[in-house]
Amino acid sequence: MKISVLLPKTSMGGAEKLHFNLLNDWIQQGLDVELVVLLDLPLDEENQEAFSLLHPDCKVTSFNQKKLRSCVRPLIQYFKSYDGDVILSPMWPLTCLSIFAWLFSGTKAKLFISEHTNLTASHEHETNSNLWLLRFSMILLYRLATGVITVSDGVKNDVANLALLRKSQIDVIYNPVATELGACSIEKISEYQKNYWDSAYSIRILGVGTLKEQKNFSLLIKAFSCLTTEIRDRSQLVILGDGPSRLALLSEIESYGLEKQIFLKGNVLDTYPWYASSSLFVLSSSWEGFGNVLVEALECGIPIVSTDCKSGPSEILENGKFGTLVPVNDHHALKNAIEIVLNLEHDSQILKTRAQDFSIKKISREYLNYFSDRIDV
Repeated sequence: MKISVLLPKTSMGGAEKLHFNLLNDWIQQGLDVELVVLLDLPLDEENQEAFSLLHPDCKVTSFNQKKLRSCVRPLIQYFKSYDGDVILSPMWPLTCLSIFAWLFSGTKAKLFISEHTNLTASHEHETNSNLWLLRFSMILLYRLATGVITVSDGVKNDVANLALLRKSQIDVIYNPVATELGACSIEKISEYQKNYWDSAYSIRILGVGTLKEQKNFSLLIKAFSCLTTEIRDRSQLVILGDGPSRLALLSEIESYGLEKQIFLKGNVLDTYPWYASSSLFVLSSSWEGFGNVLVEALECGIPIVSTDCKSGPSEILENGKFGTLVPVNDHHALKNAIEIVLNLEHDSQILKTRAQDFSIKKISREYLNYFSDRIDV
């Protein structure tokens, strides 16, 4: 089987990393795969770090376009010459552009599209796109793809509503996240606790994600500032990631006088030692598609507090079985949950076992089985 994966760009984001995970596993299985990047690739540190996660044997093609709408003609030409079996295109509006180009190209390859976030929530809070255009394009085109995949039941329900599809026309395949990287050595954990965290604080709270409105790190910072003095004086908060909200978050940290206890570390290539050396992981998002960081925390066996946002956390944590869920945008509830969980015993092995339900190898097989079933039709 030959598979081509389309991405708008490469970055250190969750959607990009999960497709790298799939490509790497398929290469290890001996499949012929190709990554197609549509937009121009700046030779910056972030792209270099992102590509370092990709298997060296993976073929990469770049269209070097400035905007997605300029990619229709290159996509048509690419599909016309494509001699493979499967094309995987994630994330609106790339999904719609791909379907349009696929139909005009006449290729015999099958086209599968996937959605990775709650588009309704994203449109309401984050994008400047027209909701009517979003819905019209999905209603018109999504039913024409070979298959439609979402990364959680919550996203499935959202896509079914937006695209007027029956839920039976959409399949859920969770994200491939869990690797062997979570098994950090005792020496590695000790090194991070000693040299990367501030040894003056015994409680180490971790957040991971792009610094943008969706992740709502402002809520986490506010909840941290409200911890009881006895707990806050022993605690530090590290947030891994970068993004447009960085300066605003730094200003907020300064307003609470917590510059010595809350640290924005920027993008980190290997996050697992940070997870493994922490006391607690917190996800404070206003919405998600899945929540890859929750699986990474589970794989390291650390306790979790998460907002019960749409969509993903309640599915990953099984409605609170594997972590504590709190209402969205409620800093009092988040603060209380952090204090409670820090004082509870937890079984790290149970958490690690749950993470394997989202292992790269398991999810990779699910994708291949899904493709095979529809190629043969």
